[in-house]
Amino acid sequence: MNKSFSMIRNARKTVVESKTGGEKVGTTKTKIEVVILGIDEGDGTVNEILQGVCKDLDIKCTSINIQEAWISDQDIEKGTLTVSNYDGKDSKEQLKISEAVVFVRRGAIMDMTGQALTSLFESAGCFMVNDLESMLLCDNKMATAIQLSRYNVSIPKTSIVNNSKSIVDAHKHIGGKFPAIVKTL
Repeated sequence: MNKSFSMIRNARKTVVESKTGGEKVGTTKTKIEVVILGIDEGDGTVNEILQGVCKDLDIKCTSINIQEAWISDQDIEKGTLTVSNYDGKDSKEQLKISEAVVFVRRGAIMDMTGQALTSLFESAGCFMVNDLESMLLCDNKMATAIQLSRYNVSIPKTSIVNNSKSIVDAHKHIGGKFPAIVKTL
């Protein structure tokens, strides 16, 4: 069985909660800890939304700013990672690898440091909602189009251009009809 499918099945088993009329009934307390890797903070961000949902569900949530954080201790035998300066205020957070559900935001893959930190969480064995490979693939529009085509996913004719002056020529090159995707890098 594919590692990703196995991880998804295991994650689905951890959340066993139903709500009725705002009251929790038949709740089994889950042992998960949400970790958000990225740089976005503030009003209306996915980071803020995830933190709010975690607060409502009484789930521990740690937002890690990859521009500030570093792994200060990795104790695989104990199943923990210690992240230092995760909030830019010299704070430390010890995460249990088996309980960590890591959401990787786009900001986490924008430089090599963020990619290395993401890779470390992944290789340590944390459950990754978005792994490094899928994030890098989705960030590269042409690679995404090639992968979708490779697996026979129907997509409009696609061209990637490096400036807006090339759009008309690119559209003509792929047939000049719609639907078409002409995406600038």
